[in-house]
Amino acid sequence: MIIYLHFIIPIIYDNQHYSEYMSKISYFFIWQLSGIAKLGVPAFFIINGYYLSISDDKKTFKYIFRIFKLYIVWTLFYLPWMPWNDEPNKLLLILNLIFGFYHLWYLSSLIGAILILYLICKCTKNVYIIVTIISILFITGYLIQLKFGAGNLVLVYIFRNSLFFALPYVTLGFLIRKINIKNYKIIYLLIILCLILLIIETYYYTTLVQYYDIYLSAFILCPLIFILLLNKGKIKTVDKEYKLNDLSSAIYYIHPAILLLTNRLISIDNQNLIYWLPFLVITIIFFSFTITGVNKIFKFFL
Repeated sequence: MIIYLHFIIPIIYDNQHYSEYMSKISYFFIWQLSGIAKLGVPAFFIINGYYLSISDDKKTFKYIFRIFKLYIVWTLFYLPWMPWNDEPNKLLLILNLIFGFYHLWYLSSLIGAILILYLICKCTKNVYIIVTIISILFITGYLIQLKFGAGNLVLVYIFRNSLFFALPYVTLGFLIRKINIKNYKIIYLLIILCLILLIIETYYYTTLVQYYDIYLSAFILCPLIFILLLNKGKIKTVDKEYKLNDLSSAIYYIHPAILLLTNRLISIDNQNLIYWLPFLVITIIFFSFTITGVNKIFKFFL
């Protein structure tokens, strides 16, 4: 189940990067309005946290080093797209190099979140204290987001980072592995309530004409859905020529490059959008398979 979830999430996540074009088609606009795309990154962080071995120092720092290598490799790959010659955006360039270009902020935030969680667990093992800490941090990030607004490529780093965004979700994933929930009727009810809250929250943000990253509903909804899938499905490793988890990672890393390149080559409007979307999907899948194949030889792309 986790493997298939890994494959689905990048598709959900990528949807928010295509919002400028998807909004031209009513179906995709409704998809975007639903806020489902905002569940992608939190779900990724929860999965990462679920498989953490914080008590094992060697495994923890080996995992951090692996993520750091991925961050360096893909940052080098995306260097040509960074705003090198844009004087007003010199600060943005520095932030891109430190915290990650476009979607790579996820990797830098994951590294920071794991390190902070590691330190927290060294100080306390009390689940209630840990939950209190991450809840305060999450709410603080949410309030900072409301204060500074959204859509600013510089100010977004103030709240969409390791401390206020990644850490709460990574910790939730880490804690889920330690608990045993048996009353699924409550989970179903809470999921329904959270979905309603998500729709209301997304509609509110839409009326503000703002692009927000931190959703209150996602903080409860994502772990609940994850718990439900864990207990209703089977966790197993899929050993095929192209593993779904490797393919999903490749899709995540390469899709912005394909999107940026196609934007330069093709003028997007309502008339050719129907042809552009299949081309984009096919191209992303093709290069994703290529990356998984190349990674079997060089082993540093995924």
